[in-house]
Amino acid sequence: MKFGLAHVVFGLACLGSAPALADDAPKALTFSATATAEVWSNLKGGVETGTVGLTMADATLTLDGAAFGQKGFSGELSMVATNGNSLSAMIGDLQTASNIENDGALHLYQAWVRQVIGEDTAVKVGILDLNADFDANDTASLFINSAHGVGPDISGSGPAGAPVWPLGTAGIVAQTKLRPDLTVQAGVFNGVPRDQDHPHAFAAIGHNRDDGVLSIGQADWIFAKDVRVAVGVWHNSAKLPALDPDTTAMVSGQTGLYGVIEGAIPGLEKTRGWIRLGGVEPKASTLSAYFGAGLVRQGLIPGRPDDLIGISVARAQLSKGARRSDENLGSAETAIELTYAVQINEHLAIQPDLQYIIHPGGDRTLDDALVIGVRLAAQLP
Repeated sequence: MKFGLAHVVFGLACLGSAPALADDAPKALTFSATATAEVWSNLKGGVETGTVGLTMADATLTLDGAAFGQKGFSGELSMVATNGNSLSAMIGDLQTASNIENDGALHLYQAWVRQVIGEDTAVKVGILDLNADFDANDTASLFINSAHGVGPDISGSGPAGAPVWPLGTAGIVAQTKLRPDLTVQAGVFNGVPRDQDHPHAFAAIGHNRDDGVLSIGQADWIFAKDVRVAVGVWHNSAKLPALDPDTTAMVSGQTGLYGVIEGAIPGLEKTRGWIRLGGVEPKASTLSAYFGAGLVRQGLIPGRPDDLIGISVARAQLSKGARRSDENLGSAETAIELTYAVQINEHLAIQPDLQYIIHPGGDRTLDDALVIGVRLAAQLP
């Protein structure tokens, strides 16, 4: 069943319309929602040229325990729906050119509670998005290509992908600050974020024996003013078939490493950048390595202080096993993106976007794709 943008936004708006508290008191429940629409044209290359429209709506209720005397306690309930159209089917890419593309179903995204313990430690448990806490990159969030959200070396792991948007899964995350400039966190998640027999199900909360467990840890170090370094390691315990066509062996899980540096660029006013590297054990993985980088400039045009312009590159390296299993596969897919976000007002933004995909899907039989699109995003309240 497909849901339009209005269904989710209106339905949860009613849920969140509880009587307001006094202005000087914290609200126990806060409602927010976004509706996003995109129009894309694949001008050349890829699988086929043409035009497609994508839509997404999400709605969130947040809980603040301070409103009823539970300081440090919070929670969130959120869900998301998309229209199910596919830009990547036209391009043939593996990094997914639009980060709102999904299966057209309504999904429970997150449902969790979080408790702060003491001053420096917090624990969160429930239905979680791994990327909300791990491999998150504020600077890269401007870009529409999915590779700049969570790295594809992580998002493509396990039997059915990692627990990231729009499908959270059961998990627990603990975070502690060891000193003012150093934070460490660890998480454990169900290894499969969806019911593989019913992929359009609203939620898949149960755990099957073959799902495995995804464990991840990350350390964040603020080593200079407005500059952050993060390093992480993860392991998915689910057994997977080896990709090498010469063997039928099962691989006992996947292990990966990643690291990112992001922050202000010295000498460049109002400019931020990042570099991210990731690697994954290649025997059962389509990818073996990933490289991403980009620059974002704020207020480039006089009189437009809130606009953002950015350029980025994302390169997904295909594993030897994947290349041996398909003679048409080359070494990598590379996506170059140029984007400009115009903040029309506090509720509305428009973002034209241009992407050039080199060797879509790593397939040497496909010509490079040139994709142009525009995103319109509305937020309430």
